[in-house]
Amino acid sequence: MSLQPSETEQVESLLTDWLRRHNIPGASITIFDSDSEQYANGVGVRNLETTKPATPDTLYAMGSVTKPITALAVFQLVENGELSLSDAVNEYVEHFSNVSGPAITIGELLSHTSGMPTTGPDRALINQATKGVPAGVATEEDRVRYLEQASEYRVSDEERFFYNNTGYNVIGRVIEEVAGRSFSTYVDEEIFRPLNMERATFNEDTFSDADEKALGYQITESGATPAPLPFEELLIPSTGLIASTRDIARFMQEMIRGGGDVFEGATPELVDQMQAEQAIKQTFLDGTKRRYGHGWMRQSLGGDEVVGHGGGISGSTAFAGYLTEAEVGLAIACNASPETHPTDIGLAILALLSGYSRTKVPIFALREKCQAVTGRYESFQNRFTTIVDLADGGISLHTPEQSKEEGIRAFPHHLDPGEFSFYTVTNDGSKRDIEFDLDSDPANMYFRRGRLKRVVR
Repeated sequence: MSLQPSETEQVESLLTDWLRRHNIPGASITIFDSDSEQYANGVGVRNLETTKPATPDTLYAMGSVTKPITALAVFQLVENGELSLSDAVNEYVEHFSNVSGPAITIGELLSHTSGMPTTGPDRALINQATKGVPAGVATEEDRVRYLEQASEYRVSDEERFFYNNTGYNVIGRVIEEVAGRSFSTYVDEEIFRPLNMERATFNEDTFSDADEKALGYQITESGATPAPLPFEELLIPSTGLIASTRDIARFMQEMIRGGGDVFEGATPELVDQMQAEQAIKQTFLDGTKRRYGHGWMRQSLGGDEVVGHGGGISGSTAFAGYLTEAEVGLAIACNASPETHPTDIGLAILALLSGYSRTKVPIFALREKCQAVTGRYESFQNRFTTIVDLADGGISLHTPEQSKEEGIRAFPHHLDPGEFSFYTVTNDGSKRDIEFDLDSDPANMYFRRGRLKRVVR
């Protein structure tokens, strides 16, 4: 696989437009196939104060892109016969020894199917580390106490997907117990070094001493505010990875090749087992399902499947993934938390590289559909005017005197191109359709008691 000049141009255009639309200071990307790096670049700056540029070697906080690495560590121990996915967690640590219902297994924590509630001490720990807000959680004993209290809300009589960072942090303690090393040391020795992930780390001092690192930012209308990273030992196995996109690309390439450098005598089936669907994370309006394996997300894209994971923490966001059939992938990260996540941009780039429109990615299909119907509409004899604006997940219909937040929210029935049927629900519980005919000139909107014509696009 080799990127053509036209493909490079499309990738760079998409990246620069993304940064401009969301006021992102900087981003880095590495595109790869199973054997080699195909494209690597940085756009914008890694630090607004110094204006030093972002590059493929810039360090970013990767957030939950940590999870596939934690899952790999578990599967290494499984392959070595030191534990099993079906083992109860409390065989190794005491965290779930008093939890109601059947014993929680290692596999359930990896796939977020333990039934334990999503809420946990993790957000509080982030605020404690970055904002000085007390969390009431400072030790593993505090975490055990919290989990015992939270177990009252566990769902154990049916399978539920509850995304749960705390479960991954507990898995880190299991790895330490079995391997006899700290989680950070184990991953460094068994994953980072064999894969030549030279800049990957969990260490605050290593990050602080590095010259080429991205400062994370919270972006608001008033500007960009630096967002400190939560270097908190209790959070490392779920969200603590610091790495460059080149580092993550090396990890992903190894997964494409079947894991031989990190599993002695490994076969592709072992990686397949790690990535195989265990639960449905979410379903999109076009019917696409984002499924979850053991530390890996997967979803259809065109005629292929993408496996990978997204992440975000304290003003930094990232995505890494690859197409299982085409065996091409990317790692992308930026130093902000934009509305359009690197996951969506990453999927759009993979779609482009596969010869598809970016509308194969649901977020772009939804936006294009909603954007197409926006404008100012007027009724017969201008008796009333309706403005159609973009709103979260759909559109807002409001009068010129109202804000879009005060208007009627409406959502498309589906993402099929060329058909623009929306619906809203009124206070009396009735469902009302809103139809747009964009083939006419001017465009028409049919709603309530009549037809309105678009007078301003």
